[in-house]
Amino acid sequence: GEIDWTRPASEIERLCRGFHPWPSAFSYIDGKRLKIFAARPTSTTSSAEPGTIVAIGDSIDVATGDGMLAISELQIEGRKRLAARDLARGGLLQEGARLGRRQG
Repeated sequence: GEIDWTRPASEIERLCRGFHPWPSAFSYIDGKRLKIFAARPTSTTSSAEPGTIVAIGDSIDVATGDGMLAISELQIEGRKRLAARDLARGGLLQEGARLGRRQG
């Protein structure tokens, strides 16, 4: 279920649906596992590198290899499952941060 952010947003969204509830689609940020439970592709485009958080609001918008993925429900390792807007209020994720493979 590890997400390859160079893939198209529509393909990543299908991966998230297909791996819900188990084993779950996931990525890493700052060495912590980030499970993604609900997301949708958007028509927005970005020139950011795949896996980059472009915007945080009601959803967490991440650049992919083709399009953007709007994440609406996720869980950071060691934390409870939250809606993206609630996680955004906590300041745990920042615009410009990169999602990807575990480092180290």
